[in-house]
Formats: sequence, structure tokens, C-alpha cells
Amino acid sequence: MDRLLTLTAAASYSTYRLSSGSPEETMFSGALGAIVRPDAPVTFELQGQWIDNRYFENDMRGFLKISYWFNHQLGVL
Repeated sequence: MDRLLTLTAAASYSTYRLSSGSPEETMFSGALGAIVRPDAPVTFELQGQWIDNRYFENDMRGFLKISYWFNHQLGVL
């Protein structure tokens, strides 16, 4: 598709302590997204993120980013 659509995915697991005497905590997180490039200087990125730990149970977030490459019109790169 000549880089018109790029799918993205991420997953992570971590264990941590908030202080030396605190119990060990665990956290899971993941993200799914897509990058769409309909025209050379314009990019749209849509991503959904999920986090699960003791403090944020099933926390879901969505992001939309729109980018425009100003240097594309100047012929710099």
C-alpha cells in the first residue's frame, strides 16, 4: 500500500515497588493503533491504550495525532 497505512501494536508487563517497604506491584499495558498517510506532508495517527494495575483498573485512553511536515514544502529534506 506504499506506506499509506501502518498498523502498530505494543504490550508490556512490569513489577515495581513504590518504596523500599511497600509490597511489589505489577502492571500490564497494551496499545493498538494505525498511522495513515493520505498525502506526503500529512500524517494521522490513531491509538488506543489500556493499562491495568492496582491504581488504574482497566484504564483505557484514545489518542489522535495530526502531523504536517513543514520542511516538505521547503524542500529541506
